[in-house]
Amino acid sequence: GNVLAMFPQSVTRKETYTVREVAEFAGERVTVEKKIEVGSEEDLRRQRAPRRTNLDSLLDRLGGKGGRQQLSAKAKTEHDWQSFKSREGLEDELAEYRKDGYVEKMTFLARSDSKQEELLREERQRER
Repeated sequence: GNVLAMFPQSVTRKETYTVREVAEFAGERVTVEKKIEVGSEEDLRRQRAPRRTNLDSLLDRLGGKGGRQQLSAKAKTEHDWQSFKSREGLEDELAEYRKDGYVEKMTFLARSDSKQEELLREERQRER
């Protein structure tokens, strides 16, 4: 088989849009930018969610939230990683060599090996 055919030659980019949110992390105000893929689960969830009004924001501030959500260490790390990939221009390269692609290729090769072993076994049985 053609091994090169298993590897993508180019990466197709999906349409995205950027959302900015203000959150609090370790007592500091942090602006988080998220790229959301059009048609993704998060995009659909955002479309279904009720829009926040100025009254909602005022009630949050009066309630002590200050209008900001708390950001977990995991979410902050994820945001930092996304920012780094974007800043360094690594998104395309990482998409091309993503782990899922590697796992899929290794699974395919394992299946090919087992099929070849099965064919050899059958051939030996016929020779007897």
